[in-house]
Amino acid sequence: LPGMMEALQYALAHDASDAAAILDIFVQIAEARPMFFRPAIAEFTSALFTIAKEPSCDTSVRKFAMEVIVTLIEQRPAMMRKIPGFVQPFIELVLAWMVAVDDSLLEPWLDFEEPDDVSVSELGDEYLERLSLALHGRTVVPVLLPHLSTLMASPDWKQRQAGLSAVSMCSTGCRAFLKPHLAEMFRLASSAAHDAHPYVR
Repeated sequence: LPGMMEALQYALAHDASDAAAILDIFVQIAEARPMFFRPAIAEFTSALFTIAKEPSCDTSVRKFAMEVIVTLIEQRPAMMRKIPGFVQPFIELVLAWMVAVDDSLLEPWLDFEEPDDVSVSELGDEYLERLSLALHGRTVVPVLLPHLSTLMASPDWKQRQAGLSAVSMCSTGCRAFLKPHLAEMFRLASSAAHDAHPYVR
């Protein structure tokens, strides 16, 4: 693994397509042999977070970095749960992606057209849903709820729509642990139905 990470760091500095290819190999290993990463799982995951959070990185590279993490969560949820402080930065990162709605996509959306490419915000949706299905509400809900309050109170419509989308993405995997908060969830949804921005409505 150390040699593979050195190759990845070199590729990140010189060729984004090579970096994406290496990360794709990591995805395949995570699917077939997730325990390969166990001896250095905390350090490995931290390095992937660094890549995924770096705005100067190519989007495909950031996507593959997150895909490795999410695949490991799905394959070995107990192992990933044991990483100290793992869930908080993951949720913060996917919420940041969910807020990053491209304004250029709004016109096709209003015209009921499907965009050609998957956007960063849609990837954030997907990764939060997969996290909730793998780790469930006991792990996810206590971390997510404080963020929802902040997002829904924001004057930025992108943050409000991200908050609503987060509730939707977690509704299946975290259903049992969201039940005590149903009244609040309903209040948020009812309020958003009258939001000034069409995307939020």
